[in-house]
Amino acid sequence: MIIEAANETQDWGTGRKTILAMAAKYSVPALSSTNDAIAIAAAEKALNLIELLSVQHQEGCVHFLDGSFSTPDFSIPQVGKAYKIYSEALRVAYIDGKSNKLGEKLPLEQIGPIVRDMLGLTENDADALQNPASAEPRQLCDALKKFLNLKLVPPSQRGPYARTIIAGG
Repeated sequence: MIIEAANETQDWGTGRKTILAMAAKYSVPALSSTNDAIAIAAAEKALNLIELLSVQHQEGCVHFLDGSFSTPDFSIPQVGKAYKIYSEALRVAYIDGKSNKLGEKLPLEQIGPIVRDMLGLTENDADALQNPASAEPRQLCDALKKFLNLKLVPPSQRGPYARTIIAGG
């Protein structure tokens, strides 16, 4: 129905936004419920993809954040492979989360010290993550690499932090 409407009006941007909104509505509860190990694996796959994009196709970091990967992003075979691995990790997290009760996500007051003090995100990094379209791709890739670096998060908070970031906060 969404695709038919977009095809009729030729408004693919609105169709894509509608699909993303529906995915967020239904996937966030499941991703918020996945177990620690699966959430961590999904976040690590995201970091692997971002590290590859930062070297091979920095504009892809913008597309990663706004959910608009397209054919040029996949023209680099390694990027396409890394994206498939990341997508599969999210699929596994979604399936696992559907069968679990709500998992623990980190409250906002705990996320701030983690991203600022442990991961080293700056105010400029935060601005880039919140407004990816207005950020330089290199800056956005660097901010994403910091944000997704779970190795710097204390082990007791690693699972909840990973669950929080893969579920979109």
